[in-house]
This record gives sequence, structure tokens and C-alpha cells, in this order.
Amino acid sequence: ARPAPSADASRILADAYVRGGQYANTNYGSATELITKFSVDAVYLREAYMMLDISGIQSGQSVRLRLFGKLSDNRAPSVTTAIVPLSTTAWTESGVTWNNKPLAEAGTWATVAVSGTTGKWYEVDITAQVQALRAAGNTSVGLALKGIADTLPYATFTARQTATAPQL
Repeated sequence: ARPAPSADASRILADAYVRGGQYANTNYGSATELITKFSVDAVYLREAYMMLDISGIQSGQSVRLRLFGKLSDNRAPSVTTAIVPLSTTAWTESGVTWNNKPLAEAGTWATVAVSGTTGKWYEVDITAQVQALRAAGNTSVGLALKGIADTLPYATFTARQTATAPQL
């Protein structure tokens, strides 16, 4: 039998979103939401960052990232957010800004199509990627949540400071 999938909010070590334009030096680490929005106009660009503790993940264990999300308004039926690995975990929740954000690695681990303005849980399977990182000796991983199309509503997920915190 395989170990049960993880579902633990305490494995989220840090989370924050960053914003472009005139907000590029502003830190949003204490915000209760993680906003993702793609735009051709830098002032509307927002990306969210998460640092996950994977040290307790056992070989063969399923790993799922659970996010509680919704759209900012109903001007589009859904907005897709990509989950992308980061090149480093050397950033802090209280220090990350658009101007010093960690670089994303190539490739997307998964996508989440957020729909509706009522919050609900979205779950993505990241077993293969996390198991590969654990096999390589990693104990944490950074992820970016990025919008992939210019849409009027943005996708927002609750941050770790909330009752519906992300879970791994």
C-alpha cells in the first residue's frame, strides 16, 4: 500500500505575491491572498510565490498541492494559473518583491483553471516532481503561481495566514 497523500498546511513555509509597475519594490508577504494575473501592462502583473517543506515526504507517497481560490470578478468564466518551479528557495515572505523575485525554472508542473467568484479547493498532483527532488536530497521547493493569459479578472488564492491556507 502506498502512503496516504499529504494534506498539511504547516508544510507551507512561506508565501507572498509580487506586483509589477510602480509596485515593483512593495512586499505583499503579510497579505491574506496570493494574487496571480498576467498582463501586457506591468502595473497589472502579479505572481505568487510559495516555499514548501518536502522533508517529510516519503518514497512512494502521493503529493498534492491544494489551493483555495476564486476569481476577482465574473468578467471571464475561468482563468488559468500555471504552477512553475523556482530556481531557489533563497527568498523570504517579508522580503520578496517584483524586483528581487526568484527566477522561475523552465517548464510548468501543473495548471489550475480557477472559475467563479466563490472560493473552492483546487488540487494538483505534483508527486513526480516532488519525489524527484526528494530523491536528489532536497528538503524544500519554491513554486511560482503565474497567470498565462491577459484576462480581466485575476485569480486569487488564500495565503497561509488564513483558515483555508494552502496545503501540501
